[in-house]
Amino acid sequence: MIPSTLFALVTALSSVVAVNGAIIQRDGSGSVSFQTPQPTVSSHAMSSAPVTSGSVLTSKFPSSAPMSSAVTSPATTTSPVPTTSPATVKSPTATTTSVVRATTCDGVQQWQSAFGYSAGDKAIFNNQLYVAKQWTWNNAPPTHPDQWTGQGACTPPIVNSANCAGVLAWNKDTAYVTGNQVTFNGHLWIAVQWTQSNSPGDASGIWRDEGACTVS
Repeated sequence: MIPSTLFALVTALSSVVAVNGAIIQRDGSGSVSFQTPQPTVSSHAMSSAPVTSGSVLTSKFPSSAPMSSAVTSPATTTSPVPTTSPATVKSPTATTTSVVRATTCDGVQQWQSAFGYSAGDKAIFNNQLYVAKQWTWNNAPPTHPDQWTGQGACTPPIVNSANCAGVLAWNKDTAYVTGNQVTFNGHLWIAVQWTQSNSPGDASGIWRDEGACTVS
């Protein structure tokens, strides 16, 4: 039992004293109670305090552990298979061969300029035989296919010389009728109409060339 003198001393000093870290508090009825003080935790202490169960600690530093132990294999690249184009087969080119018709030109004379030809008359031009389709005057066969028909190349040799034996030379003062013959410049000529003073081979077209004379 506590002596009354000691109790009175405690009351005088303080109504509250700390004993071994505990607070003794006396109420008005004379009862004494003990309270354990709660420690004050500073913000610095909180940051260094160990993590209790149930707390979540978020690290501000990257983890040195690998994120995943799975190793990603490199993608397999499939090389394209070369495609072989089918060989192009060229069709043979059709060649057009010009067929040169050979024909006899014996007795046919060279084409005359400034001379009239009737349908069916023949003439040689550039060693080709032509037949007049219609009456034509001074129109060369190659440039007037509408008036001439090509018969093909002349077969050599061409025999179209004339026998001039007994034929007189042309005379400008003599009147000639259709069918009369004369020699002029080594050729035999025949009149196709009446004429006087028109020389064979001039632009009048009155004389037709019958070929070079073999005998004069």
